[in-house]
Amino acid sequence: MRKWFGATFLTLFGLSALITASWADEEEVPLNKVPAAVKKAIKAKFPKAEIEEVIKEEEDGKTIYEVEIEIGEDELTVSLKKDGTILEIEKEVEVEDLPSVVVAAVKQKYPKATIKKAEEVITFDEDDEEDEIEVTYELVIQVGKKTRKVSVEVKAEIEEDEDEDEEGN
Repeated sequence: MRKWFGATFLTLFGLSALITASWADEEEVPLNKVPAAVKKAIKAKFPKAEIEEVIKEEEDGKTIYEVEIEIGEDELTVSLKKDGTILEIEKEVEVEDLPSVVVAAVKQKYPKATIKKAEEVITFDEDDEEDEIEVTYELVIQVGKKTRKVSVEVKAEIEEDEDEDEEGN
């Protein structure tokens, strides 16, 4: 069976489209009040992490815990449900470390733009049994005198050809 990577799909859109009209209610939570399942999930996924801060917020009637962690020099924000299900991981990325397809997508849409700041956002589909993830890069770009926030979604799909024998026939 031969497998090959299909086209990489990029979507570039303004972050303003992602921002909802209502802000979530947020409150800082002391570490001793954070649900055990949340702390256990962080330690399981990031064994060397130090929890810096935990924010509890209500989003669409659901309680979400945003846990800011530090792993060596890296700082991440992990969003989890009360039961420890990880929904999203955010990490600041150096502009020079961005994937070339992300930079190319920005240059195609905004040829004279300079990328000033970048963050990688990995979103997990909590309802999908196959643990699908979505990777988005949230960027701050400078175009002339204007600063814009844009998002580039990166999707890679694997497609399979019909079954072939081991010799490729």
